[in-house]
Amino acid sequence: MLICVYRSFLTDSSTDQSYRIGIYAPEGTYDWRYLQTGKKITYSDWKLLEPNGEGKQNCVAYSAASDGQWVDFDCDKFNITFICEWPRITA
Repeated sequence: MLICVYRSFLTDSSTDQSYRIGIYAPEGTYDWRYLQTGKKITYSDWKLLEPNGEGKQNCVAYSAASDGQWVDFDCDKFNITFICEWPRITA
């Protein structure tokens, strides 16, 4: 199930939550790509000393506990909430 979270909640550093942001690397590489398109990322905001998974941590999460910076994690071992994006609805 895909769960969306509000942006104001994401900036609350008092929570120790992490959220998948739709970026991955094929296992054994640091070739970070967008999950939806497969294109290489053009922006990154890694926490100091990240990514550090030596190829085993091939997904990326936004970490509220790390001031919103990115951390890598093992996609198969953690159940982390996704962040969703949808177009603005105008009247």
